[in-house]
Formats: sequence, structure tokens, C-alpha cells
Amino acid sequence: MPSALPAPMTKAAEPITAAESMVMVVGIGTLLYVLSGWNYLAYHTMAELFAAVVGFGTFTVAWHGRRLLGSPYLIMGVAAMVVAVIDLMHALAFKGMGLVAENGGNTATQLWILGRTLECAALLWAVARPHRNPEAIVPLAVFALLGALGLTSILAWDIFPDCFVDGRGLTPFKIATEYAVMAGYGIGAILLARYRHLFDASVFWALMAAIAFRIAAEGAFTLYVTVTGPANFAGHLFKIMATWFVYRALVVKGIAQPHALMVTTIESDRLLTRQVKEHAATLERVLAEQARLQADLRRALSEAHHADGVKMRFLAAASHDLRQPLQALRLFLDILDGRLREERDKAVLGQAFSALTSIDDLMQSLMHLSQLQTGIVEVKRRRVAVATLFHQLEAEWSGPAEARGLCLRVAQSSATIDTDPVLLLRMLRNLVVNAIRYTPSGVILLGCRRETGGGVRIEVHDTGPGIPEAERERIFDEFYRLPAEDGNRPEGLGLGLSIVRHTAALLGHRVTMRSTLGKGSTFAVVITPGDAERARMSPG
Repeated sequence: MPSALPAPMTKAAEPITAAESMVMVVGIGTLLYVLSGWNYLAYHTMAELFAAVVGFGTFTVAWHGRRLLGSPYLIMGVAAMVVAVIDLMHALAFKGMGLVAENGGNTATQLWILGRTLECAALLWAVARPHRNPEAIVPLAVFALLGALGLTSILAWDIFPDCFVDGRGLTPFKIATEYAVMAGYGIGAILLARYRHLFDASVFWALMAAIAFRIAAEGAFTLYVTVTGPANFAGHLFKIMATWFVYRALVVKGIAQPHALMVTTIESDRLLTRQVKEHAATLERVLAEQARLQADLRRALSEAHHADGVKMRFLAAASHDLRQPLQALRLFLDILDGRLREERDKAVLGQAFSALTSIDDLMQSLMHLSQLQTGIVEVKRRRVAVATLFHQLEAEWSGPAEARGLCLRVAQSSATIDTDPVLLLRMLRNLVVNAIRYTPSGVILLGCRRETGGGVRIEVHDTGPGIPEAERERIFDEFYRLPAEDGNRPEGLGLGLSIVRHTAALLGHRVTMRSTLGKGSTFAVVITPGDAERARMSPG
């Protein structure tokens, strides 16, 4: 029964080795050198025909195997066909052929530059994004359009820059373009090395050799003065060598050993698929961990909110319950005040009244803070004159300020604002109390400025020691107190500015502060027409 398997390859049918390839290249080069000495035009024509045949063969292999070989081969194959057409036109336009109107070799040189530019662009496109697979029509349309425009600009429109002037040689444009193409080939070699795992080893090294000879050819083509000179000959010889390696890499591999191209592409696809799966698994683990952390965070926040609510409810209840015995204690002290006759006893009683007042103020602050933080404060907005608030503050605090050797000055104002006067008065009262408490001597000024856009800025200035830069954010925290200038423990619990901050957020007002060490501080409440809307939009 005959075997269904093909007979094994004989030794004669095995691929040509790299050493054999080099021997063939050297032999072909020697033959062409002899041919150029006999008839340079024949040498040039054969070189360009060889390049064109390899170009058409590359296109045939790449186009029919495009579903298996991948985008790099398709792009280079399509470009090879367009460049092959341009190379044929270059050969027909060469000096002495007589098939295209001659102009001192300029037309042939222009066609050469057009072909090399497209060839270099194809290499860069192919190796820059080897994983991307564009539709086959895309590179075909791109290079067909570019080739057609280039040929028309040279042969019909005559707008392509001059590349060769008879008697003078190459133009600066031609030389600069050759160097740009050389740089492009160099970049292509770097990118090709970066993605070498996507190519069969023999294909990779053949393409690298082709690029090296391409660069050598472009270098030689920057040196010639006549189109039949030694530099031109060397450039075409290098081009033939480069074409040979392209032929070995794509045409021979694609026809005699297609598996070398197909297997590499399939393996690269498998590698890419495996990497995608690994990244997907890693992403799933990261997302799962993130979900767990978010759940822990939500649980911690819920516990913190619960604990905070318990604390605030306790403070509210405690402050409310404590105020009842404190009020009874004040009543007893009032009764005792009417019965004491000795001045020494009355002095002690005065200290008791002072301590009781301090405790009552502390309980009041705790109750205000707990109400603000638990959200049970009702805002009652209305239009109020700033002068009304200033008059009440002056009546309340001129005496205590004078008792500490300070002068409380209140500026006149005719402004009216939309706010809750009770809550705003509480804010300003806290600011004035702090100014009196931390100012050892000098003046405290309560004033009002009009802002652009209809806003009003109510400011409390003091001549105290100022606030250090590092403390300016912390002073608004609950229970935080700056040390007094004399180093003693300051009065109060450190709740005044925290109440100011929470109340401002509730009303939609802004609180600002500026301070200069050794000169004093200024606290301001900024009230604008849009504060009510801002308070409604606030998440707090």
C-alpha cells in the first residue's frame, strides 16, 4: 500500500545555507562587475530587473498567504510590488535606454528616491506595530496611492524636487533624502531586533542582512557624480545583495518552506493569547482584591460613622443633662450671694461664679458641635443688616475686651446679607472670643468689606502673636488649642474654630485666614449670593 506521506527531501532539495548564499552573492557580484565593464547599461538593467522580479515574487507570496503570515509580511509584500513598478520605470528612464525622455539622469534619480522612500516607509510600518493586523486593502491602497502620486509628480506634473544635475552631480535634496532613508533603515533594524521573537531565525537574520546592504547602497548613492561611475556601480551591487537576502527571507521561505513563516506567526499569536490570559487573570485578582478592600473600607467607614454618631449623641445628652444641675448650682450660688457679708467670702463666691460660667460655656460649645455634626441644626435664612450683628457683638464683648486691656473697635457697615443670623452670630462670636483670648495687648477690629459679585467679607483682625504656618490647618480641628504666648494652658476646649468651620459648611459660607507672626491674624467669613445653593449641593 503506498504511503500517504511525502517522500523525505533529498540532500539536493534542502535549503541553501548562509555560506552557500554568500558564495552565490559573491559570484553574482563578480559576474556583474565584469558585465558592467563590458556594458554598464546592461548591468544596470539586469540589477533593476532582478529587484523587480523579487518584488513581484514577494508580493505574490505575501498576498496569497496574508491570512497566515501576519501584517509585517503583508505590508512589505504590498510595498515590494509598488516599488518593483517604480524600479522598472527607473530602469526604463536610465540614461541610454531612450524609452523615457532623458534630462541628464534626473528622472531616473527621482524615481530611485521615490522607490527607496516607499521601501523604507514600508519597513518602518511593518516592524513598528507587528501585532496589529490591518485589513489587506489598507496597505494596498496606501502604497498604490503614494506610488501613483509619486510617479505622476515626476512624469506628468514635473513638481518632484530635482535629484541630479548633469555635470554637477547630486542635488542637496537627493543627498539629504538618502541620509534620511539610511536613518529610517537603522530605526527599522532596531525595531526588527526588538520583535525578533516574532520571526523565524533565518528570516530575521536575512532581513537584517538586507537592511545592512540597503544602508550601504544608500551611502554609496550619496557619492556619485555620474550615473555610470564607481559609486553608482557599488550602490547597485549592494542593492542586488540586499534584494538577494529579501528573496531568501520571503520568497524562498514562503514557497519552499512556508511553515517557517506560518509557524512563527502562529507561535507569536499563541504567545500573545497566553499573555492576554495571564494579564486577564492578574486583572481579575487585582479587581477582586480591590473589591475586598473597598468592602473593608465601607465597613470601617460605617463603623467610624456609627462610633462618631454615638460620641456625638453622648456629648449632646451629656451636655444637656449637665446643664440642668449647673443651672441649679447657679441658683444656689445666687442665694448664697445674698447671705454672705464678708468680702473675703464674696471673692471666693465670685471665683465660683467664674468657674461655673466657664463650665456652662464649655457645655454650650459641646452641645453646638454635636448638633452641627449630627445634622439636626435647622437653617433659617433671612436678610439681616451687618450693623445689627456688629452692634450685638460690641455690646457683648467690649467689656470683656476692656477688662483684658484690649480695645474692641467696630467699623460701621450698611451691608445686608442673606444668612441665618443666629448661626452667623455664633460664628462671629467665636472668632471675637478667640481674638480676645489670644491677644495680650492692642486692638481687635471687627469690620466688613464688599466683594465683587455682590458678596460681603466680615473680618476679625487682632494684634496677637500670629499663627505658625504649620498650625494653620490644625487650628480648625476639634479640641486643638494653640499654646498661649506666656506658655500657659489656654482657656477653652479648642472647639470654637471647629464650630466656625462646621457652621460655615452648613450655611455655604467660606472661612479664610491669614496671619503674620509677631503682627497678628485676620479671620474672615465670606458671604455670597450663591451660598444657599452651595449649601444644598454640599454632600455634608
